Amino acid sequence: MNLDMPELHRVWQFLASVRAGAGLPTDPRQIGKNGFFPGLTARPWHEPSDWETTRFVTDVLEGRAADILAEQARASTAPAFLQRHPASGLHPALTGNAWGIHEVWRRGSFLPGARNRLPILCATLDELIPRLAPTGQVAFHTMQPGARLRPHADGPNTTLTCHLGIDVPDGCWLRIAGESRTWSNGRCLWFDHSFEHDAANESQLPRTILLLDIVHPEITPAELAFWRERCVRRVVPSVAEKSKIVKLTS
Repeated sequence: MNLDMPELHRVWQFLASVRAGAGLPTDPRQIGKNGFFPGLTARPWHEPSDWETTRFVTDVLEGRAADILAEQARASTAPAFLQRHPASGLHPALTGNAWGIHEVWRRGSFLPGARNRLPILCATLDELIPRLAPTGQVAFHTMQPGARLRPHADGPNTTLTCHLGIDVPDGCWLRIAGESRTWSNGRCLWFDHSFEHDAANESQLPRTILLLDIVHPEITPAELAFWRERCVRRVVPSVAEKSKIVKLTS
C-alpha cells in the first residue's frame, strides 16, 4: 500500500496521537484511550437508524434474536461457560465472578469451539464480519446481582459498540456521559465507548448481554484496509511508517 496516499492522511494523524498518548477529541466529553481518530462523528448514544451499518447489524441481530437467546440459554449451562472478565480488577467493587464473559470472536477470528457451542450465533456473525472492528470482540457479558462497573472509558474512537439484550431483568442500567438507558431482551443499544460510561445490575438476577464492536461508519474503505493489514496481521511498522508518525509528533 502506498504510504503517501492522501486517503491515509487521517491514519497518520491517528497513529501520531497514539504515539503521543493524547489527541483532540471531537466532543470534549470523550476520554477514550490511545489517541483519537480525526473527523469522526461523536455522540454518546447512537440509534440503529443513524448509519447504514448500524441499521444492517441491528436488523440481522434482532431478526435472529429469538434463536440467539435460546442458543445462549442452552450453551450457558455448560461448565465454565463464563470466565471472570479480565478487566474485573479495574473495578474495585467487583469480586469473584461478579462480571463474567464468554468470548465468541476476537481480533478477526472465532474462538476455539465457538462454532460447535454457538452455531446459530456464529453463522449470524459470518454475515457481519466485514463490519466488525478488527481489534474488537464479540462476547456475552454477564453481571451478577449487585455488580457495578465504575465510570470508565475504553478506546479509541474508531469503533461503535452494540449491546444485544439477552437476559435482562428490571433494575439494570447503562449510563453514557450522564444519560442512562436500559436493555431489552432481543433489542440493540448502540454507543461510543470513548465517552465515560458505567453500568450496574441492581436486580436480584443475573444480567446478560451480547457485545460486539463495529468499525465506525465514517472510516473509509482505504483506512479500514490499512487497519486490517496492520492490526489484525500485526505487521511491524516499517522505517518509513515510523518516520511519518515521528514527524507528526515532533
